[in-house]
Amino acid sequence: MSGNLNPEPTERNAAAEATLARVRAGLQRGQAPVIGQIVQIIREISEKADSMSVHDLADVISRDPSTMTRILGIAGTLGYNPGGAEITSIPQAIAVVGFERIRNLAISVMLLENVEQSCGVEINRELAGLSLTGGLIAAGICKLNGKVEPDLGFLCGALRSYGRMLMATFLSEEYSKILACGAGGTVPDHVFRKNFGLTPLELGRELFHNMQLPQMILRTFQDIPEATRDRLGESPSGALLLAADLGLRIADALATRDLTEEDFARRMADITQGYPEGFELTNQQTGDLVKEISSQISSFSQAGRFSKGNVVLFQRMDCLAEGRKPPPPFAPKVKRQVPPPELPPAKRASGILGTAQVEIDRMLDAPQTEIHALLSLVIQALLDALSLESCLVFVRQSQGAFHLEHGAGPLLESIDRAIMLRADQRDVFGVPVSRGEDVLIQNPDDPRMRAFVPEWLRRPGHALPFLLLPLKDSTGTYGLLCGICRNAAAFALVGQVNSELRLFRAKLVRLGSRIRARQP
Repeated sequence: MSGNLNPEPTERNAAAEATLARVRAGLQRGQAPVIGQIVQIIREISEKADSMSVHDLADVISRDPSTMTRILGIAGTLGYNPGGAEITSIPQAIAVVGFERIRNLAISVMLLENVEQSCGVEINRELAGLSLTGGLIAAGICKLNGKVEPDLGFLCGALRSYGRMLMATFLSEEYSKILACGAGGTVPDHVFRKNFGLTPLELGRELFHNMQLPQMILRTFQDIPEATRDRLGESPSGALLLAADLGLRIADALATRDLTEEDFARRMADITQGYPEGFELTNQQTGDLVKEISSQISSFSQAGRFSKGNVVLFQRMDCLAEGRKPPPPFAPKVKRQVPPPELPPAKRASGILGTAQVEIDRMLDAPQTEIHALLSLVIQALLDALSLESCLVFVRQSQGAFHLEHGAGPLLESIDRAIMLRADQRDVFGVPVSRGEDVLIQNPDDPRMRAFVPEWLRRPGHALPFLLLPLKDSTGTYGLLCGICRNAAAFALVGQVNSELRLFRAKLVRLGSRIRARQP
């Protein structure tokens, strides 16, 4: 299977880098204790996969007395302990129930603890429920077809929604808005990429990649191309990926689709159509699976003394299992944003430029700077801060001429993209290009200026004020920003934020060497 599935992280864009930076910073600050505990258990167990003793696992699980007590309570139930032996310690529970099952039980308990935490927002509770449900469904599918150990299926099925939990925790406002726009349905991958630069699955893969997890687990953080789906069932790692994928897809459908007690089993079975033999389920099998998982979660709740009634997904499964009409899918409540009082234009511009400077630093600190993405950020910041109509960026080539590198606005659409600037040209561009000085032109149609302003900058009936701002480093001028103001008020604003513009451009000093490095 390894030939067509690659567990390596994908090439990242600027938005993805920003998302990863925020999530990693949140994890380092310990802002998500439950997620951190789960990751710690998985990491420690995986790092010692071949040598971890019963004592080691007991030590990891026993760090939180509340979690340990609940694990012991559930481990003592008939579902885990048919012989009814008294269980009073984690080592004893491992001996009676088994290493992998206790590991998975620990993860289940932590997810349920996240579900009942009063401080947890609704979305986090639903996602913890989704993770647990996805893991249990994946384990159930493995149990039905016998291709993979159900305990391993549970682990990978539960982890498959890890990226969603991270987004909801560390990017909560953006994530809530995306769910609200999706009207409660499953959000397509392209929406996540547009807003975060990567999908939840890709986020999970990026973060888990450096944790030294077994390759078989890492490979389950993959999308499944339909063309290769049939062949995946031929190997244990492929079968594990199929089980994890179906576990989350069915759990997601149970959480988000409008289902009835009469049609839910058929609609869940439809999801499995087109999967290899052993993964295509009948209506009866999916119906029984939902009933079994609903019963398992109820047993967890009773033995561990959890409250599960505040999770809509659990309520829906209970109703479907009992032949009752389920409640509507969970819909996040997005707070109505009260617009802040309008800031004075100069203060607003200063805030936009300041925010952009932080992002510029982050992008230039990255191991590989994406120049196009960085210039997009620069252009957008200037358009927003200065109320520009258009903005162009020219960069110096190795032979000395400046060519049009990037831009936005009507001017970009109207000019020849092959336009070049030279230091020796005798017009308004000569000063910033050769001497590195700013040029601000209020009226390009002024008779005294017309001879020095190229025709493409004084279009008939559309001669607007403009500014030319050189970008400099130790070698001289390496780039030029050309901004077209919407009106005289926007032009006046440029003078009011002159200091902020200089600081903004100072952040771009390091960009010059990046541009030269890519030139032949």
